[in-house]
Amino acid sequence: MKKLFNTLLLFALSVYGFAQSLTHDAIVSAGGSYSDNNIEVNYSIGQVFTATLSNSNNIITQGFQQPNDGYSISAIAGNNGSINPAGIVQVNTGDSVTYTFSPNAGYATDSVIVNGQKVATVNSYTFRNISSNQSIRVTFKQVYNVFTQTDGNGNTFPTGTIAVSPGGSQTITFSPNPGFWVDSVIVNGVQVPRASSYTFNNVSSNQTIRVTYRSLAAALAAANICSNDTLVSTVNLPAQSNVRATSYYSNIYLFNQNNTGNAYKYNVNDRKYTAIANKPSPCIECGVAEANGKVYCFNTNGTTQAYDIASNTWQNQMNQPSSSTNSVYAASINNKIYILGTNNNQNTFTQYNPQTNSYIALTNPTTSSSQSRLVAYNNKLYKIGGTDNNNQPTSSVEVYNPTNNTWTSMPDLPEALTQVGATYYDNKLYVFGGKQANSTNSNKVYVFDFTSNAWYAESNTQNTNRTHIEAKTANNMVFLFGGNDTTNTQTNQAQRYFCKDQLCTCKWAEYVCNGVSQNEPCPIPTSSLYKPGTVFCDGYATKVVEVTNPITGKTWMDRNLGASRAATSSTDAAAYGDLYQWGRGADGHQCRNSGTTSTLSSSDQPNHANFILTTNIPYDWRGAQNDNLWKGVNGTNNPCPRGYRLPTNSELDAERTSWTQNNSIGALNSPLKLPMPGLRNDADGSLKEVGGDGRYWSSSVGAPYVSYLNFFSGDASVNVNRLRAHGFSVRCLKD
Repeated sequence: MKKLFNTLLLFALSVYGFAQSLTHDAIVSAGGSYSDNNIEVNYSIGQVFTATLSNSNNIITQGFQQPNDGYSISAIAGNNGSINPAGIVQVNTGDSVTYTFSPNAGYATDSVIVNGQKVATVNSYTFRNISSNQSIRVTFKQVYNVFTQTDGNGNTFPTGTIAVSPGGSQTITFSPNPGFWVDSVIVNGVQVPRASSYTFNNVSSNQTIRVTYRSLAAALAAANICSNDTLVSTVNLPAQSNVRATSYYSNIYLFNQNNTGNAYKYNVNDRKYTAIANKPSPCIECGVAEANGKVYCFNTNGTTQAYDIASNTWQNQMNQPSSSTNSVYAASINNKIYILGTNNNQNTFTQYNPQTNSYIALTNPTTSSSQSRLVAYNNKLYKIGGTDNNNQPTSSVEVYNPTNNTWTSMPDLPEALTQVGATYYDNKLYVFGGKQANSTNSNKVYVFDFTSNAWYAESNTQNTNRTHIEAKTANNMVFLFGGNDTTNTQTNQAQRYFCKDQLCTCKWAEYVCNGVSQNEPCPIPTSSLYKPGTVFCDGYATKVVEVTNPITGKTWMDRNLGASRAATSSTDAAAYGDLYQWGRGADGHQCRNSGTTSTLSSSDQPNHANFILTTNIPYDWRGAQNDNLWKGVNGTNNPCPRGYRLPTNSELDAERTSWTQNNSIGALNSPLKLPMPGLRNDADGSLKEVGGDGRYWSSSVGAPYVSYLNFFSGDASVNVNRLRAHGFSVRCLKD
């Protein structure tokens, strides 16, 4: 443009004082103007123009101006990502253009700035009905990913791949399908205690979480198995052999340490063994670990083989950097496998990456020993016992931290042991049996408590003295397989040490419920019947006791949600229960003393426990109404226990018409024994008519209103004129 402008200017000066018309092709990158005391030049983008010079006006003007309906969008992406389309895009009036953002691996969209204003951070942005120039800029930030997986009998929230900022936290909530509950939670390859959610704190690397769900019927069956076991036995191994094993969900994969290469899958729920494809070579002193749905076997001769669980096939992998003359042990953390090999009692420690099929050397343990057990727990590795350079058992215990590639000494075992079985359970390390310093086999169980940072001996010892035990944790149960007896003969013995279930805790063959041993299954915890994240206002889940109206044939809970008992009178405060805003889940807002807020929710779950106030039409706690929140057992926010739901208005009315009196007396004398808990006002959150009025929500909607049952001393009716922000009682109906 500068060259063209100079040419125009010189030409204008050379003909100054004369009137002419000239035509040129203008090749320019932008429009503009120039003026001084004698001359003014206007020019625009890439068009043929006619320039007129006049000594009377001293003006040079372009014959054609930029079209009035043309606009541009300037798009810029920061480092570590891209925007498409990029640069300057020309558009016409009324056009719409969508921009997509693509972060590099390990990054996520951080901010989106449109025309100088920050907008919601999403993966795309659309300019609509363009009527002026626009600009968009996107920046990116480093993130780590949390990968969620389930077995299909439930879900997680959020689900899939979740980006988390370095140092940030992310809570994953578990949501079983109806009739299921949480069975196991495996974080970064390590099983953790079951709960309704798990929180990753101070995230500094990619994380994985796998959740399995179990049907109530299967859980009860497992409980009966627990009570019927004699002593400590479970189903014995198919053959006498020492084994190496790894667990994956509810299965333990076992590989015989003999010359046959036999391999089995043991299901901990039905206690059955299934033969799987034989290992291509024997698993003598091999290390075994699972990552990404495959089982990897690291052999003492340096070869590596992978078993694909889904296809039941084997495949050779890259050989290890070196072979091992004594033993190999392996354990996985975050889908990376750590291998402890031994050559003449000298350790070599490496990491195998299954994704790249490659190895890297790591810092060796401080103390070298063979036959040391390697246990992965809570993102760290524990090397336990073993045989030292003098061929004597050692009591040494070390912990490896993958974050800084360092080994640190821990408190020693209570005695020197080698060839032990070891695993984790309930924030503790467990060590079973092994060979003692006097060359005798042990039947002891030693426990390291991370809370007290100390070892102690369990009172429950094994019923046999064994070495080379393979101990594995699966579904909150610990299993022991094989080993050598006191005559150094391989056994096929299999034991379950104990289990911790949502039904019970089993040690050997007995139930331990609230610390008391008993022979019958523990009661089903009521809290497990409610959705994960349910808030119980008094700290206890509403007990599920059924009552059936013989006239309507319907089965209900015998008390209101949040009540500690069925009503003994219309003014029984213990039977009042909670007060729900229509369509909200049990997030804590229903508690009679919950806080309040005047900010309406923009989503189905407000993610806080405040009672939402409103004085504006349509008097809903949600900004945009959603009629399906309490629709059926699968309603988005159904607060009832599994298998229960809110009644429809016709179902409530059928109950009302079955009463002996159409008032609060009839409500109390009915099979449902309905009290008068009052209500919570939508405008100020105050409690009204407590002990003088009963109002019970239905799931039925007559937009913008919803239906409810109302009764007091003088009358009872089912109405369709209530506003959703009020707090009313909930009585659940069995589906």
